[in-house]
Amino acid sequence: MAVDKKVLDDLVSSGFGPAQVTQAGAGYHVSVGDKTATVEIEGPTVRVRSESPGGKPQSTLEGADNTVELALADLERQTGGITEVDATATAVVTTTWLESSQATAGDVIAAAMAMQSLARTGAIVLSELAIQFARQEAIDSQEDIPIPPPPEASSAPPSQPPVETVWVYVSQSTPGMDPADATRQITTLEPGNWYQLIGESGGWATVAASDGSWQVLVNATQVKRQS
Repeated sequence: MAVDKKVLDDLVSSGFGPAQVTQAGAGYHVSVGDKTATVEIEGPTVRVRSESPGGKPQSTLEGADNTVELALADLERQTGGITEVDATATAVVTTTWLESSQATAGDVIAAAMAMQSLARTGAIVLSELAIQFARQEAIDSQEDIPIPPPPEASSAPPSQPPVETVWVYVSQSTPGMDPADATRQITTLEPGNWYQLIGESGGWATVAASDGSWQVLVNATQVKRQS
């Protein structure tokens, strides 16, 4: 049974499985869920066309255009339709033609569903390629950032050597005298405690508490260094 306007009008009134057919100007819309295809009789053929939002990803990567064309060509081989998209397009458009004298209503519905699927899949493929291209371009841009050389080691010694703490102790209770007045006792150093040695001069040793909270003078002969 050939496909003509009467056959398509009958589909409008009766539907076909999950597909809903409505008249749209000189053509017809075949809808399945949220996907739609347009069917028009063009002389001895029936043109079935669908589209899905999408566009050709723009990329400066070498071979990006070939990657896109190969992906779309693979989709066309799978469904037998023609996929069109360019840099300024806002939709992926898929089209196929049936010979009206040989086609049936079922063929038209099947072609509509195939073009719907092809358009949706094409849009997804292009979107995924765009993400891949963007990621690769981001990686490439990072690789182009020059890395500064490590600083050269200086052969000059530091201006001041690091201070190393010298720990001392006393073997018996030892008077700690005021550094400003060596005749005045201000504390007593006891065995079993560690003190910091600050310096030695004239028979006196200047020592500090382990936390550095005070300093006193003690008889240098009473001070024992950490072994």
